[in-house]
Amino acid sequence: MNLGFETGDLSEWVVTSEADDINVITGDSFVASPYWGDYMAVLGTPGAGGQPIGDNTIKQEFFVDFDKLVLAYNLHSNDYGGFDKFMYEVTVVSDGEVLDTLLLHAGSADGIWHEVEVDLSAYHGETIELIVTAGGTSDTLYGTWAYFDMSIE
Repeated sequence: MNLGFETGDLSEWVVTSEADDINVITGDSFVASPYWGDYMAVLGTPGAGGQPIGDNTIKQEFFVDFDKLVLAYNLHSNDYGGFDKFMYEVTVVSDGEVLDTLLLHAGSADGIWHEVEVDLSAYHGETIELIVTAGGTSDTLYGTWAYFDMSIE
């Protein structure tokens, strides 16, 4: 399981779409360091003046043998409120039950880390899927990108 990207790459993650760029990094001029550990994912090109229309999406399925999934995201954008997006969704693979989801648009970008806890204590033994997306929705003028990190408890 490579939930926190601590292998330094996207191993065990599946890239389902990459309109712009998806990387694992240690930090940059926008975010000095990951929320946890030494690595984090970045979806989109940091500081980009523009971006292609489309999503940068990764997903991973994992077996639940822990109580809490803790997600951290940091959304940056040069775009206007209704454009571009960041989202994640946590679902149970066997029945599609959505355990947690979030959708933000560029106007929500504040450049700070936000932490979210997903209680999985009732789902031990289940397989969970996590999907994370950032990208351009309907214009190519301004960029939006997101940093993503995670941990388990």
